[in-house]
Amino acid sequence: MSNLSHETRVLLLILYQDLVSHLTPDNAKINNGVLEVAHSIFRRWRPLFPSDELFTEINHVLGKFSEPFLQLLDVR
Repeated sequence: MSNLSHETRVLLLILYQDLVSHLTPDNAKINNGVLEVAHSIFRRWRPLFPSDELFTEINHVLGKFSEPFLQLLDVR
C-alpha cells in the first residue's frame, strides 16, 4: 500500500472495517451490497504487477474480511 498516500491508506482501512461491520446473518441484500462495494474497491488490484507489497495488502484485507464473511456461511 506504500504507493498510496498515508491518508488514503487510513481511509481504506476505515472503509474495510466499516464494510465488515455491516455484514449481517439475516439480511442478504445488505451482504450483497457490502460485497459489491468490496468488489469495486478490490478491482484496482487486477492490473497491478505481482509484488510483495501487493500480496501484503491483499493478505491484510483478507485478514479483515475472511473471518466475518465465513461466519455468515456457518450454518451450525
